[in-house]
Amino acid sequence: MHLGQRVSLLVAMPFSLVMCLALSFTPKVWLLLLLRTAQGLTQGVIAAASSNYVAEVSESHLRGRLIGFTVVGWKSGFLLVYIIGSLDMSWRHIILVCGCVTAIPPFIGLFFLPNSPRWLVTRGRLEEARKALVFFRGPRYDSQPEFDDIVHQFNETTSNNTSFVSQLRQTREQSVLRRLLFLIFLLVLVQFTGMVSILTYVVPIFQASNSRINSYTSAIFVGSIQVAGTIVCLLVVDRLGRKYTIIVPSVICSMSMMTLGVYFYLLNQGVDVSNIGWLPLAAIMIFTALFSAVDLSVSLLRAELLPNSLRAFATSILYIFLYASLFVVIQTFPLMVKTFGEDGVFWIYSVCSLLLVLGVAIFLQETRGLSLEEIDNLFRHGRKHLMQQNDLNLPSQNIP
Repeated sequence: MHLGQRVSLLVAMPFSLVMCLALSFTPKVWLLLLLRTAQGLTQGVIAAASSNYVAEVSESHLRGRLIGFTVVGWKSGFLLVYIIGSLDMSWRHIILVCGCVTAIPPFIGLFFLPNSPRWLVTRGRLEEARKALVFFRGPRYDSQPEFDDIVHQFNETTSNNTSFVSQLRQTREQSVLRRLLFLIFLLVLVQFTGMVSILTYVVPIFQASNSRINSYTSAIFVGSIQVAGTIVCLLVVDRLGRKYTIIVPSVICSMSMMTLGVYFYLLNQGVDVSNIGWLPLAAIMIFTALFSAVDLSVSLLRAELLPNSLRAFATSILYIFLYASLFVVIQTFPLMVKTFGEDGVFWIYSVCSLLLVLGVAIFLQETRGLSLEEIDNLFRHGRKHLMQQNDLNLPSQNIP
């Protein structure tokens, strides 16, 4: 809230690198756990600040693709770990490589970028905000109307009060609270669709499936298709919109998890499945490719739906629920397998995907093609008020 997204990243990334270096050489278990805790705190700052920063500096028609690049980077990180993990390298070397790759290049790049113009407006630094907006839009772009919209929206919704107590009070507004609760529902339920468990336990899952394909090779296939699927989604997310890129892939993901559950059910019943040993890899690859669209759209909504003045504060709340649900899913997966069997777990994930479809179909309004200020007005006042206020002839599909 006070440092801004860019400065928060510049502070957190050196700490992240130091933690990785220390983890690579620590000889004590208690110190390893302490450093992992500190690393977790640091990564929480980086995750929240990076998504907010990209959302706030992006133009509305490019926001989906630019935020998507952060998701591509995240997926590429999984693929990097799968590749390194298949080599003859210790976990210490893996942490060292990942620490250098994820901290040094972005830290250098951020030095050449200004702070977010929207965050600068919340701090009353209007001239800096104007210059930052010109930097991001280019000197030939007429950025004055966008700048005026940012200032007007901030003055209208916050009365220039950005204290912690004021922001906490603003989250109780019906419009903001409804969006915040929907995003919490979305983030938590997405973790229970199976993607997190597959990414974390991909090698043990393939080992348990008795597939003839090497488990580590299968993990690399999954990581590769995840990156490729996200890149393909970047090309269509700003054309199809957020709603359809969640609903349609989630239905197919549910079918993939159902199929995987049937395979493990037959395996656990003693049925000979050697002739369909390819099925687990095929089902997981289809699930992974299509879930990339869901993951990308949810990341976009996480950055889009919240007001500018509350984004940093509310995003922190969202990430608390996000990481708490990640922890629960990862820690309970072995227990769930022991209790329900692999088939039961994947069927539960299938049902969660359908619940996600239902929630999005009922509660989500399309945000494609709208600026962050227009999205806020849409959720506060509705479509008619937004079109009247901005005097724009917007296509109906942009604001359903």
